[in-house]
Amino acid sequence: MNKSKSILEVIDGKQTEQGYFVNSDFLRLKDTGSYLLSKGFWSSNQNFNSLELYGEFNLKITCTRCLKKISRKIIVKKKYIIFNTTNEVIKYYKQERSRFDAVSIEEKLTLILLFEEELLFKTTNIYFHSNCSLPSKHIKEIKLRSEPDDENQTHKPFLSLKQKLHK
Repeated sequence: MNKSKSILEVIDGKQTEQGYFVNSDFLRLKDTGSYLLSKGFWSSNQNFNSLELYGEFNLKITCTRCLKKISRKIIVKKKYIIFNTTNEVIKYYKQERSRFDAVSIEEKLTLILLFEEELLFKTTNIYFHSNCSLPSKHIKEIKLRSEPDDENQTHKPFLSLKQKLHK
């Protein structure tokens, strides 16, 4: 199983492989501003129509609080069931409540695409680091926008909409 070739095929028996990914393997991840700090280790175990993926990646990602770049180790552990057609996948999801994701051979997915999808999902989590704070200017702007006009008045952001709807 080569990381760039289509990996989705139902095989007779078991197949195990491992290797390393580099930044140039993950084009969509690069588009998010995240990147690998070092080679990312991966392994795959396929047994007939099941596929288990494991990977360890040291990434540079954006802190969701202060927007600075931070380093994070991200672990990918994922199990898939492989079907021949997309219709079989749809049928599987309608019938089963499984903890495994399903993919089809028709999708012509590669290991790179499967790992990159998982990294993209994981980089959307909220990450921040110690000694991290929002810029004070940003906090003041939020407070100014959210404070009511009068001290005795309660802030009611949808009041004008309600008044317009009830006319």
